[in-house]
Amino acid sequence: MGNFLFECLTEALPYKIQLFIVSDLERAFENCLQNSSIKYSELRIMCTSDRFVIYVQGVFLDFDQSTSVKGPSALLPKEILMNFLKKYNNKNYSEYSEKDVYVDSVNGKKFYFLRLSSDNYDLKNILRQIAESFLAGIKWPQEMRYLRDETTYHWVRPIVSMLCMLDTEIIPVEYNAVIAENRTFGNRLIKQEVIEIKSVDDYFESLTNNGVVVDHRERYDRIHKKISEVVDFQHYALSNSAEDVIKELSFNTDDPYVFIGNIMDHFMTLPRELIITVMTKYQHFIPLEDISVNELSALFVIVSNIDDKSVVKGYERVLKSRLEDVHFLILSDMKRSLQDYSDSLKHVMFYDKLGNMEDKKHRIISLSKFISVWVPDASILSIERASELAKADLATSLVKEFPDKKGFVGAMYAINESSDVRTAIKEHYYPVNASARCTQHPDAITLAISDRIDNIVGFFAVGKEPTANKDPYGLRRNALGIIRTLLMNHLSMPFDLVITKAVTNYASNNLFKRHIVSKIGKHDAENDKIYRGNVVGSVSEFMFERLKNYILFSIPNLNSEIFSAIEVFREDYYRYYLFVSEIHKFLNTEIGERTLGVFKRIVHLLRSHEKKKYKVSRKLFVEELESELYSVIMKYTPHVKNCKKNGDIQGILFCYSGELLDKLESFMNDIEVICDASNVANNRIGILHMVYKLYSKVIALDKLIYI
Repeated sequence: MGNFLFECLTEALPYKIQLFIVSDLERAFENCLQNSSIKYSELRIMCTSDRFVIYVQGVFLDFDQSTSVKGPSALLPKEILMNFLKKYNNKNYSEYSEKDVYVDSVNGKKFYFLRLSSDNYDLKNILRQIAESFLAGIKWPQEMRYLRDETTYHWVRPIVSMLCMLDTEIIPVEYNAVIAENRTFGNRLIKQEVIEIKSVDDYFESLTNNGVVVDHRERYDRIHKKISEVVDFQHYALSNSAEDVIKELSFNTDDPYVFIGNIMDHFMTLPRELIITVMTKYQHFIPLEDISVNELSALFVIVSNIDDKSVVKGYERVLKSRLEDVHFLILSDMKRSLQDYSDSLKHVMFYDKLGNMEDKKHRIISLSKFISVWVPDASILSIERASELAKADLATSLVKEFPDKKGFVGAMYAINESSDVRTAIKEHYYPVNASARCTQHPDAITLAISDRIDNIVGFFAVGKEPTANKDPYGLRRNALGIIRTLLMNHLSMPFDLVITKAVTNYASNNLFKRHIVSKIGKHDAENDKIYRGNVVGSVSEFMFERLKNYILFSIPNLNSEIFSAIEVFREDYYRYYLFVSEIHKFLNTEIGERTLGVFKRIVHLLRSHEKKKYKVSRKLFVEELESELYSVIMKYTPHVKNCKKNGDIQGILFCYSGELLDKLESFMNDIEVICDASNVANNRIGILHMVYKLYSKVIALDKLIYI
């Protein structure tokens, strides 16, 4: 057994790339080892601001005595065989025994085979090949192009050096014209000295002594520990955003030290959200809350790569400068009213082919009033005013400087508006991500849905819909925001009508006309109608696919076949979600299993008669059960129809699971359906067709009988 280590030192790695390294590359390298019959006791991938490290402890070969690999054809020259053997060992062909390299027939053709064993398998050599193929196979989220010795290479960042060792031996991995050695660098912000590593066991201590704590998990724990040493947690608490900042700092600081800084008192009058945004997103400081007054404290935590208290003054000066900018921008913006900014939205572009933000504002006003019909307690007057002002802050200097504070800035500047209008302006951007909270304010809900569906319809209309791996305009995120808002607030609305209205708004502004002319060459009533229908259909299908994905994620152990079985409530996302959930629960009950069981028998009986329709006649009833089942069917058919119309999910399940199920089971158990009298048999088949039709009005159980 040995210990393997690989280090790739690059130029500075972005935080998102570091997250990709520690989440995806460990699994990829693990697969590479397993595919090469290499076992180990521990595998870790670690990352710093400019390197990633693969450490494998207890590496050894694990071969079955019968393990052989197929090589080239025995008819080919020996040079081809030699290249094949070098993949596993650097020995010459003459150094192998006849039992290790032999010829065998496969489908009448002769091939060389190599019998693998620890004697003829060089661990160092195979680890080198694993590392090289692993590096070549990484699919980075983004790459850059760079030159080395007049040759262009593509990779996540230019490679500075590589180190690769098995215990004390160097493994000369080569990639992008860089050959691995046993040398590396420490913290390059402090010194540029080369460090020579004598063995894998010395690596971590050598790096620590030179200002690099290699393991990001260790750095994370160290930051938390040092914060607890400098912060009095009896009087202060970390802010809600602290954990995200600490996680990012654990990747971006190689040797973290913690200090306390102070904000000048007169800056504490600024809105706390803006102070926190400046500190966390732009300066990576950790805000503290003053527990005694439940407010943001003037104290904040600094994490630095340098163990020198003098850095505190420098960081405080930087923060002071940023907060002065915020204060200046607010004073500058407040010289004009929010309505003035709304009136200037014609100078703010929405998208080249979809007009400006003034156009979007008018579409949102129209669409929000339309949607408000289905949102309880929504105020038309508040919605109209909030829609007028919702995008106004995009024209302000503060939002141009801090784009992620849009909505918040608009609400802050709407000082003369009602609280409902201010809340709608602020919260119509909720949820800001897949896990963030949704707004519960009726006016904000209405505005949030109209804003997002306007985005989706517009980009679909000009051919910018998402592809399998690209969504540059965030349309999936917009769709998820709509779905979560509807479901979290228990809102039912016919969403295809909402989509149609959004399409109509675009068409009324002649935006479709320009696109149709550019695509087809001719705009007329017929082409306009076809184009509108295509957009409505595409957006409707897209939204429904996102809904299904969300439901699959939300309901544990849900089988996706259930979607093909349920045709009702597809336009009403909330009711569809409820129905899928209730059907899933129902099918996992004793009554649900009985229903599927009896329906499976019915489907098998009807398969040979599916193209024939038999009219049921009471005169042909022979057994009392036939009459009883028929009466129950006639009794519940209008009930199911009414429940479906009214969205009464529990009423539908009640109709299916009570008296009807009992009579149906008795009929299938006690009645000989295919009897000698063909007219009676056909009549009974007709009764079963009625049962099948009754169930299929709501759910196609025949698609679920095998799940």
